[in-house]
Amino acid sequence: MKKGIKLMNDFNTAKGIRTYKAALFWMGTSIVLLILLIIVAVWNPFAKASAASETIVTVNGEKITKDQLYDEMYSQGGSALIEGLINKELIRQEAKAKKISVTDEDIEAELERQAANFDMSVEEMMSMFEIYGFSSERLRSEMESQAMMRKLLAEEIKISDEDIQQYYDENQDQFTLPEQVRASHILVETEEEAQEILSELNRGADFAALAEERSLDTASAVNGGDLDYFPRGRMVEEFEEAAFTMDIGEITKEPVQTVHGYHIIKKTDHQEERIQPLDEVKDQIKSLLEDERLYTLSTEWIQEKRMQAVVEYANE
Repeated sequence: MKKGIKLMNDFNTAKGIRTYKAALFWMGTSIVLLILLIIVAVWNPFAKASAASETIVTVNGEKITKDQLYDEMYSQGGSALIEGLINKELIRQEAKAKKISVTDEDIEAELERQAANFDMSVEEMMSMFEIYGFSSERLRSEMESQAMMRKLLAEEIKISDEDIQQYYDENQDQFTLPEQVRASHILVETEEEAQEILSELNRGADFAALAEERSLDTASAVNGGDLDYFPRGRMVEEFEEAAFTMDIGEITKEPVQTVHGYHIIKKTDHQEERIQPLDEVKDQIKSLLEDERLYTLSTEWIQEKRMQAVVEYANE
């Protein structure tokens, strides 16, 4: 993920929570299971031979074995992991029977859909999951199963223009954008350096070039200091107050001090609160409704296939 100065305040929204759940609906995996995935990948828990009883740690002379580790893992969610593997196998078998194949392009499309739910790039989403030990290969595997399911249920998850219009009409609050400004900045450590840059700007120096060359906020510096649009409540207080009270095209006459250092801010645009028109959000709504319908139908599909399947557990 991009590294830079964190100007934004932490915040959660109902939309963010909803899309986070949508992005994970297929995996249905808790952090505990993410850890299990790593452990299971390097050790077969069903190998209950001598290796499974091998001591992995000793505490005050008392041994803890791999058998104990597996039992603890299973009690903490291992059964759900096994159920997930069964479901994936049922999908694979059905796709094979119907001669449905999944390409790299299909997997990339699923990754992009999920990344959009997090409002980030695929690379940023991958990095986020890797923090919890969920490798990019494992994530791609999950997206492969999801792509198979999407193809299996393709005829049933089609969304009409009427569906989209109804959702838009009933959820106007989701498409109301608050007042926003767009600004660029140059961040430096000392007031003296900030004053020096202001002098250069007053003599006609290019703001974007100076930002790229001297700003400590490396994430925005590569874009000439541009921070894109942001609403009230997103940035640290001193920065936000300056940005919202300036005129478009204006550069702060004095450096703005925050906990991060001294900012020279240039306001580049302003937007009043507005409701996004349907054309602007139509694709977003369609994707959301497709995923919601896929979730409902795939849950029913899995339940039906499980009732028909012969599942035998080796330890029973």
